Amino acid sequence: NVGTKADLGDAIVYLEALRSRVLAGVKKDKTVGQLQESVTMGEYKDWLGYENWREDNVQAMAEYLIKAEPKN
Repeated sequence: NVGTKADLGDAIVYLEALRSRVLAGVKKDKTVGQLQESVTMGEYKDWLGYENWREDNVQAMAEYLIKAEPKN
């Protein structure tokens, strides 16, 4: 089972929140490790796989944003 349209909507909201929080840290020159500690996404802690994937999601988003976003 891959999910519903509502699940997809929730995933989009999650990714937007993750991007916003990680970008704020990147702009403050936080390291990936610091971001992994500070960007907890706690409102999603009940999601299946949260503990296994949160740090990886933060790392992937940080690496993407560091490459993609100009520092202004």
